Amino acid sequence: MKNYRKILSAMLAAVLALSALSGCGKQEAKGTWSIDENGNFVPGEKMDISVWVTQGSDYVPPATAKENVVENWLVEKTNVQVTNAFGNGGGQWEAMLARLIASDSFPELVACGGGQGPAHFAKIADADMIWELTPDMLKKYAPNIWEKVPEYMWERIKVDGKIYGIPYNFPVDRDVNPELSDEMIETFGAAVPTNVGTYLWVRDDILKMLYPDAMSYDEIQKLIDEKGRPVGDEVYDVPIETTEDFVKLMRDIKNLNLKVGNKDVYAFGYAGSDCWVPYAQLGAQMAGYVGHHYISSWNTKTNEMELPLLGDVVKEAALIQNQLLRENVIDQDSLIHSNAQCKEKVMNGQYAIAVLSALDHPPFINQALESAGKDFRYRPLYTKVASQEGYGVVKQPVNWGSTVGILKTVKEGDIPQLLNWMDVQFTDEWEEIRYWGPESAGLYEDKEDGTRYFVNEELTKKFITGESTSIDDSECYGLQYNCGPFFLQYQQQSEWNPSFYNKITAYSVLPESGCKISPSSDLVVEPTVAPPMDIWAAEYADIETVQEFWASRSKWEDPFRLVLTATSDAEFDEKWNAAVENMKSVVDTEKMMDEVTAVAKELIK
Repeated sequence: MKNYRKILSAMLAAVLALSALSGCGKQEAKGTWSIDENGNFVPGEKMDISVWVTQGSDYVPPATAKENVVENWLVEKTNVQVTNAFGNGGGQWEAMLARLIASDSFPELVACGGGQGPAHFAKIADADMIWELTPDMLKKYAPNIWEKVPEYMWERIKVDGKIYGIPYNFPVDRDVNPELSDEMIETFGAAVPTNVGTYLWVRDDILKMLYPDAMSYDEIQKLIDEKGRPVGDEVYDVPIETTEDFVKLMRDIKNLNLKVGNKDVYAFGYAGSDCWVPYAQLGAQMAGYVGHHYISSWNTKTNEMELPLLGDVVKEAALIQNQLLRENVIDQDSLIHSNAQCKEKVMNGQYAIAVLSALDHPPFINQALESAGKDFRYRPLYTKVASQEGYGVVKQPVNWGSTVGILKTVKEGDIPQLLNWMDVQFTDEWEEIRYWGPESAGLYEDKEDGTRYFVNEELTKKFITGESTSIDDSECYGLQYNCGPFFLQYQQQSEWNPSFYNKITAYSVLPESGCKISPSSDLVVEPTVAPPMDIWAAEYADIETVQEFWASRSKWEDPFRLVLTATSDAEFDEKWNAAVENMKSVVDTEKMMDEVTAVAKELIK
């Protein structure tokens, strides 16, 4: 019996010893990194990583800097370098997901824009290809991220109670950062609630042919400089207040019969291959549902979530565009253009009106036009088509702009090094370097009066005084938007912004800057408080039908893009009805919207 007890005790001790090495007592997987005696993270071996950017049908990386001192600093600091960033290859994200699974060729990171994330992470988790990021892990290896992201955002981003991604790119809002100064809120805070459409840009020389009193890009900038404040109310200088006004403008552009060389100039051209530009941007501004889109919406009349593609409003916008395509007012070839092909035609001046944000940061496009010696610029084209019933202006909860998750191509032991790379990009040190470059690069000098200027006068003109400059992005050392193929930023704007830092009001010709509408303007409207109305919002990510819907996007969305190729109104109706029935066969849309509405109504309480 004594021997039996000895054997039993030995076995129990062995079991306890093993449990300390596995299960709940599992030791942390270890990479080549370490933590020094002061608690500082010391990166290990160099990690070269790729990023899959799921937003849109394609991804256009920023210009490559000849000498990227910002990226070089980040690589030296973290020993992580992004060597490649890619999009969906002209298709939808779920098709790319299927290809990555089939070819076993996942990158290291997945990034979602447009306020998305959880619905994507849920599907990737189903494939067991994304790492869970526990609070303990985040607190230990990404303390800046953990502290700066509000607690309620961590709750919103969870899928089945688990965190798979890190939210970033937050708006300048005290709901996210209570410590923001009044100056930051005034300069970079959210635009006023209005149903004025601000997605579109128009060639200023062509606009003046039809509206001689309309301001050119340079005239808008001059007015901004003279008044020292945003002049958005005055940028609304073209009277487009009905759908008919909008269509007339586009047809009038076509009737000018303009050419660039021997190439036709069109009123508009599409970017990408999904429905976002035609139905969420051009269509919304054309038909009166600005602030809403085609996939999901909070109906301000019925107080329910709805799928606009199944209603009349988006269909009306689609039919008008189809008719304009048939008339060659809109470039038919653009239906199959990539973002790069669309941008090439914009730079060539072949599209009088364009959605520049789908192609690049608008100032970069205008600067490139100047560098190329073009005699025109694109300026904002504001429209004020009355909101259709149920599509009034809404105020939704503040959300992140982007999210990023770590995929399982990364060894578990290397996760901390990637988290540290992300965490560094949430520091004040990174913000300063992103805007000014590292001190060792000698790009700037501090003055006795507390101001700071670039040594290179062209950089000062570009980033501080807001003057027009011909310096190419490739010559800007990776500052601001060109930090590398892919980078993070905690907040959409920073106190290290050079003009803000120097207390210079350098408003530019942008809807969020010098073309902001005044809070006291007659264009301001009282918004309706709404729950999150994007079907990809975190609050709906656990709903099975939503996951099914979002993961089969190309199956139901492609037919809605195809309707734009109809050769008659009758064929349009036929194609549209077929697209609606196809969508309903892919997913039970009635059940899905009932489930989403139930959650939304609880949220709005």
